[in-house]
Amino acid sequence: MLFEELIVYSLNENKILKEYEFNTTGISIVLGEKDRDRIEGDSNGVGKTTFVELIRCLLGQRIKKTILNSKEIVENKVFVYIKCRVNNKILYLGKKLYEQNGYILNEEKIHYDIGNWEKKSESEYREKIENILVKNKEETYNVKLSSLMEYVARDSVEGFIDICRSNRHADLAAACLAYLCGLPYWFEMEINKIKTQINKLRVKKEFINSLKDEIADLRVEKKKLQIEVDELNESISNLNITNSINLYEEKYKQAREEYSDLKKVIIRNERQADQYKRNILSLKQNKENSEKLINLKDFYEQLLNYFPGNLKKSYEEIVEFYAFMEGNREIIYTKNIENLEKSIELLKEKLDKVKNTMESYSAIINNKEFTEDYNSLINKLNEKHKVLSEIEYKIDVYDSQKKINKEINEYKSKILTNNTKFQNLFEKYEMNTQCIVNDFSEMVLKTYNEQGDLSLEYNNSVDGKSTTGRIKISSKIPDEESHGIKTMKIIMFDLALLFSRIRNEDGIKFLIHDGAMTLPDNKLAKFNLIEFADKKLKELKKGQYIITANISDFTKDQITEFYKKEYVIKAIDKSEDGNRCLGIRFVT
Repeated sequence: MLFEELIVYSLNENKILKEYEFNTTGISIVLGEKDRDRIEGDSNGVGKTTFVELIRCLLGQRIKKTILNSKEIVENKVFVYIKCRVNNKILYLGKKLYEQNGYILNEEKIHYDIGNWEKKSESEYREKIENILVKNKEETYNVKLSSLMEYVARDSVEGFIDICRSNRHADLAAACLAYLCGLPYWFEMEINKIKTQINKLRVKKEFINSLKDEIADLRVEKKKLQIEVDELNESISNLNITNSINLYEEKYKQAREEYSDLKKVIIRNERQADQYKRNILSLKQNKENSEKLINLKDFYEQLLNYFPGNLKKSYEEIVEFYAFMEGNREIIYTKNIENLEKSIELLKEKLDKVKNTMESYSAIINNKEFTEDYNSLINKLNEKHKVLSEIEYKIDVYDSQKKINKEINEYKSKILTNNTKFQNLFEKYEMNTQCIVNDFSEMVLKTYNEQGDLSLEYNNSVDGKSTTGRIKISSKIPDEESHGIKTMKIIMFDLALLFSRIRNEDGIKFLIHDGAMTLPDNKLAKFNLIEFADKKLKELKKGQYIITANISDFTKDQITEFYKKEYVIKAIDKSEDGNRCLGIRFVT
């Protein structure tokens, strides 16, 4: 990726507030100019750091709250984008400075209809940029663009304290620098994974060693506990229960259901018997009615001296029916009543037995003394089992010490095997490392006319707490105890890595330094280094070194030379709001 231009645009006023056109190859300087009418004028606060912050945000970093919540930025609806060239294709990366979402435009020509840009959430946008810039060949151990950016775009506050950023995990920092060197960066991580397993086994081994003096007592205690457990099991079995109190609760439930069923049958039979009794009463009533019919015949014969023929047939049928019912049905009903009453009597006897059984089960269930005895024994048994399990675990662990020693030795052997393999692989990058070393030495010579030393070595030591597999970086230039010279050493180291990335066709073909030129006092050395870097990048025919600097960091003649060679892409100051970084003044 290479940058072509950075534009600050107001979506509220639909106009460009500020534009920066980068040199696509070589040096690009954003120069902070002081107020020339004031002797004590300076270029602090004009927005040099904000400029670098914009690039970081456009490459996936979160927008800081001081920018995000600025009243002026929100009112102007500031939209910033950077025009990039990726694999010879144009790509626009944009962000509204009042929200964290990102916008991407895959077109040759820019337009400000943001609705037609591809909108991405913060995480999606960051992932998209990371996929463009970072090539993680080892999927198991990926370095993140956010970590790499701490070295690719160093800030003026903490970026130049040392080559390796402070307060970072040393293994991750080493991996980032190895990646930026174009070297395998995962060696230490792979070996650390094995070391983690060894450390776990060593902790276990320390625990085993702590048992050495008590192992004999533990074995005796185990036998004693086993006897006590057997005795408790026997006591529980003597409590006259089949399995547990739960079984009696189940039996009580079954008896209660049987009791309910018997009650229903008894009630049904009693109702049937009552019905038969009512039927017998009905028969007696019908008998009385038949007797009235006989009287009716006598009445007609006395009155008419004969019984009408049309009534005679009906009369005889009714008398015959009632005679039959009285002679047969009453006997059947009476017999059924007797059978039902006997059945009811038997059912009531069975009901009483079931009731007694229920009361017996209930007594067992509610027998607190029995339950407490049983629960007490169970609790004691559980406690014994718990202690026994702990003792058995300790004994098993102690007995496994031979196996642990074997596993540790196997892991150590694996480290040695990987160590040899990784060192052989590292040696295949000798040409790459030598180019980095040569570039660094040449820069020291051109800048200070002194000899410098840089070494990139594979740490093959496996002793103690050695960082096996780490690419060790060490560098030295004369008088680097001076903060200014040490800063220059860091700049030269970063440039050597930039040249290496360009040779290796890495995605990150740029380097950004914010305020790096302020601390070093030797203006000639700074000028010489910038001249060398620009010449080197032009020889490589690609690559960008972007820096922010104060006008006071260089001599007047040097500044004139920078303008002549078109290194300065923008001069910003505080004389007018339009001359500031964003083209507006905003309060953080």
